[in-house]
Amino acid sequence: MGILLFLVTACGSDPREQFINELSNVWSKEYNAAAFEIKIKELSYEGNKDDLRMKMLMNQLKMLSIEGKYAIDAVDDTFEMEVTANILDEKLPLKYIGNKNDYYVSTSFVSGAINLAKSFDYPLELRENQAKKIEGKYIEIGKVEEALGFEDSNETVNPFKDAASLKKKEEKIAREMKKVIENFDQKTFKKENDMLKHTFTKAEIIKLLEKINAIAAQEDNYKESEYKKDSDEFIKELKSNSQKLDVAVKINQKTKKMDMEITVPLSVEENNKSILTVMYSITPQKKTKKIKMPSEKEILSKEELQEILFTATLDDDSYLDEAVESGEYENDPEVQQLLNEKIDEIIQDIEENPEMITEESAKEIKESVAEIFTEEQMDKLNTALDNTLASKLL
Repeated sequence: MGILLFLVTACGSDPREQFINELSNVWSKEYNAAAFEIKIKELSYEGNKDDLRMKMLMNQLKMLSIEGKYAIDAVDDTFEMEVTANILDEKLPLKYIGNKNDYYVSTSFVSGAINLAKSFDYPLELRENQAKKIEGKYIEIGKVEEALGFEDSNETVNPFKDAASLKKKEEKIAREMKKVIENFDQKTFKKENDMLKHTFTKAEIIKLLEKINAIAAQEDNYKESEYKKDSDEFIKELKSNSQKLDVAVKINQKTKKMDMEITVPLSVEENNKSILTVMYSITPQKKTKKIKMPSEKEILSKEELQEILFTATLDDDSYLDEAVESGEYENDPEVQQLLNEKIDEIIQDIEENPEMITEESAKEIKESVAEIFTEEQMDKLNTALDNTLASKLL
């Protein structure tokens, strides 16, 4: 998406020049913010129409969308972005904020992720006291990855670190793109009332991508990078195949809203008419309110997030609910077998993740399962928790 947005920039009076001029507002200094939306406009499948699994997958994909807004403060070198991903009727909220030194994500994503997991019948639950602990808090992006157990030797990239340098590169690309677009067929640029239109052909897209790649290649660290190799391979693939590729762009001169439709084939077979059309909309805005970085009190540590996520995973007991509520499970050998397996799982988690256990989290764990497990099972759990806490004092 990002590369395709660079396809437009310039100024003028005829439809072609007006079109380029209006699109340049997306990157102009006059607008320091924008609202955006990404959604699937069309998804057609020409394969086996009796394939129920494929039908279900296609219907689920059609429901996916992303909407949000972002703002940049060039004076303070700060940036913020709010995104809501709509997935299977669930909303996953994400909020990022950062500057050249620090990069944070709001913990609002936790509740959204738990609701999404529950929609897949994985019964996680965030208790009220846990929810209060993370309300209005932020955590460094790298520490989120660590808390979730992602092992990656590469340092997390801060996209805000070289914002000033990136802005200069964008301006350079914009100038060069103007020269390329001005040579496109003037008749293909249309104006209807306040709406300017142009559909970039595959040949035009290739020319623009080649120019962007050539500009980027002037940077020493880009020449030997994987990005350069991937870009070269992508352009080569576009040139070699016969598949159609269109990027239709419309922009409203009054509202400045830009709609971009990207249509790509879903099959390499020439006669297969399966296609995907993605709609990307962006409306430039002006933000006057200062971007506020999180205070020290608003920042959550990796250990605090791990503790909350760990206790949340302990609520996967839905398959026992009916037996427990009946009050007749203590003498049921099948239920007791399940409970024994459950207590062993919890103890294993505790032993493998001792850093997540604190006095407070140990108390919460005990209270959350006290009414479910037998006295013998609780003794095993208490021993595991007490031993873990004691080992931290050594």
